[in-house]
Amino acid sequence: MSAKNSAEHPAFLESFSNSRIFSFCLVLFIFLFSLLLLSLPRLNLDLPEISKEMEIQHDVFASFSFDVPDLILGRKNYEEYKAAFPDVYCFDDVAANTIRRNFHFFIDEVKRRSECELAGLLYVGNPDLSREDAKIVDGVKSLSTGLFNLLTSIADDETRCGEFYNAVNRILLDGIISDYERSNSGENQKCIIVDSQNRRSFPKNVRDLFTPEDASDRMIDYTVSISDTRIYGKELDLVFTSMFGLGNLSFSSEKKDELLDVSWKKEPLSLTNPVIHIRENEQILQRGSTVNDYSLMIYTEYAKLYRESVVGVFTFSNLFPKISLSLILLIFSCIYVENVHPEVIRNNHSVMLITFIIVLSLVCNRVFVEVYQKVIPVFDRSVSVKLCYVLPLAIPSLIISAIYGGRTALFAGLYVSGVSAIALGNSFETVLTGLFVSGVCAISVRRVYDYSHFLWKAILASSITTIICSLFFKNAAEYGNYFKNEDWNQLGIDIAVPFATGIASAVVAAFSIMLLDWFRSIASNMSFLTMTSRDHALLKRLQMEAPGTYHHSERVALLAEKAAVDIGAKAMKVQAYALFHDIGKINNPTMFTENDPGKKAHKNLSPQESAAIIRKHVEDGVRTAKHWGLKVHIQRAIQQHHGDDLILYFYDKEYKRTGTVPDRNDFAYKGPLPEEKEIAILMLADCCEAAMASIREPDENAIRECVQDIIVGKIRRHQLDNSRLTMRELAMIRDSFIKSFVSMGHTRIVYQIDPEVSGDTSTRIALPPVSDISGAKLPESPVKSEKTE
Repeated sequence: MSAKNSAEHPAFLESFSNSRIFSFCLVLFIFLFSLLLLSLPRLNLDLPEISKEMEIQHDVFASFSFDVPDLILGRKNYEEYKAAFPDVYCFDDVAANTIRRNFHFFIDEVKRRSECELAGLLYVGNPDLSREDAKIVDGVKSLSTGLFNLLTSIADDETRCGEFYNAVNRILLDGIISDYERSNSGENQKCIIVDSQNRRSFPKNVRDLFTPEDASDRMIDYTVSISDTRIYGKELDLVFTSMFGLGNLSFSSEKKDELLDVSWKKEPLSLTNPVIHIRENEQILQRGSTVNDYSLMIYTEYAKLYRESVVGVFTFSNLFPKISLSLILLIFSCIYVENVHPEVIRNNHSVMLITFIIVLSLVCNRVFVEVYQKVIPVFDRSVSVKLCYVLPLAIPSLIISAIYGGRTALFAGLYVSGVSAIALGNSFETVLTGLFVSGVCAISVRRVYDYSHFLWKAILASSITTIICSLFFKNAAEYGNYFKNEDWNQLGIDIAVPFATGIASAVVAAFSIMLLDWFRSIASNMSFLTMTSRDHALLKRLQMEAPGTYHHSERVALLAEKAAVDIGAKAMKVQAYALFHDIGKINNPTMFTENDPGKKAHKNLSPQESAAIIRKHVEDGVRTAKHWGLKVHIQRAIQQHHGDDLILYFYDKEYKRTGTVPDRNDFAYKGPLPEEKEIAILMLADCCEAAMASIREPDENAIRECVQDIIVGKIRRHQLDNSRLTMRELAMIRDSFIKSFVSMGHTRIVYQIDPEVSGDTSTRIALPPVSDISGAKLPESPVKSEKTE
């Protein structure tokens, strides 16, 4: 990385960490992701799955009034209407043209035979004729002489020939049906004839339609006289029937369905769409009965309407209430965290992590329900469990409580429970269950520091609370089913499912925390327990190379841990901070008085040089922590545990040497100020522990006076401004330090005040006794004007 980039990179990270725009984008992402889940298809169905012929295990009553389309009666009405509906026959233009051509070809062949006979030639057909034409030629050959002469007279007379063709057309316009179709129709079967222009005839009896034989009879009537009919009727009938073939009308099922559909829609609604009216609280399924078509139809419609009433369809009108409720819930949750735990929401790294946990929890809710709905019916289709007890509502509170504490965990649990309740149709039961489960789980694991205890406490807390809610929200009728009807299977399910949900929630939460602990910027309670191990290689090195600093860190850890417990802060976190806060001294240990037996390290150095060496241990500590892969939280504690306070001993020495106010930048740490209560406790414990060396007779009054003066000095120099410690908590920290020092019977060797003091030389300035922090009288010193420089 170039020098320019390396200089700009911290600034970029700083802007990212504090960017309010990015925070807003993260909160907006939570909101949009919630809406995405809410807009997905049905999340749950608190109704048992049923199928035909199965025995019903539970009574089901309608929770609202609704109308059920009577599909059974409607289908019956339709079938009856369809059976009475006329058949539909369509004109076949191809068949009609074929028949016309057959008659034209027949007359032409009669003419050709006549010409052949006049010429004394033998009449034979063309060998290339089609099979149908060959049959006509054979028919012409077989005509008797009398009939042939009759037909020749018609063919040779243009007028009579025209009438012959017109007769064919008139018959075709009336329509000809095949013998097979008419014989298969009912005695009174009606029909409608549709032409090529979609014109329909009035319904008529199929028996009234012409067959090829009937058409042949009419053709004979049109073309020959009555006397000729008597003589040649039978022979002509065979010829004409053959040429009419199968007729020009064909049954069309598609056209019938089309006309049937149009006609059916014009019928009264009571016939086409009969409905069954179901009233609220009316029984839909009866326990012990068998599911038939009728009950299955009603129950299926009820389940469908129930889904739509709970989740709805993807329209703006259905989503608007969900959008409003989700937005209100998110806004109030953010306001809650902003006021109760602002250090979390003001850091984008924390907001990103909380965003991830909330999204993970919402996804787990969806996955758990989907798995439940697919797995449970495999074992028992009669199982009925409210799905708010299948949702792993404990996951966000368990994870966040182990990382940030119970207050922020309650916020996450509130939001996830609220979104789940909206998905379940604004279920008040889900909200109460989520709040109860989240609250108990957050309290149960907030001070658990190893995974085994975390897992057991998480399982117990999440399972027991979910089971309690599951049984608490049961009504008297449901309890009656348990004991009166001996429905022990359902009772077992009502306990087993929440218990399994609690176990799964605890396992998912523990596994998620283990994965998150891999990241340097994320630290759970379990992470801090690992960091407090004295077997840590860096602490071993500190113990060997800077034993005085190591023992100082141990004593600071004891002081800080006790004070953190007293004010309700994270004791394990502050202990880890204390053990590593001075690791920067490992690079130059002899320059600090606890590691310098001869006390000569600063003898020949100017106050500015000594201050620079003392100040550098903070930079070295941060660099060493990064090199060893310590958590960002440890790095931040090392960087902030002196704030931007002055190295007062050398500052005062320079003032006495020159008689002028020294440049503050030469004697001040670079900061920033402590941003957590735990780091502020570390700062005070560090200073107080070092200050005890200056007390020659460490009785309780002297200890109290020293601790009080140090705390007052830090307040006066504004070192605790960002820590959010209250005056009450500072008083509790003071009393905790005093008790610890008295019980420890501090026996540290008293050193003469000289330049070889430890890092925070502010503790070597003698401060007058005070009775209370808020009423402290501050000492006269050049330090008074440091904030104005």
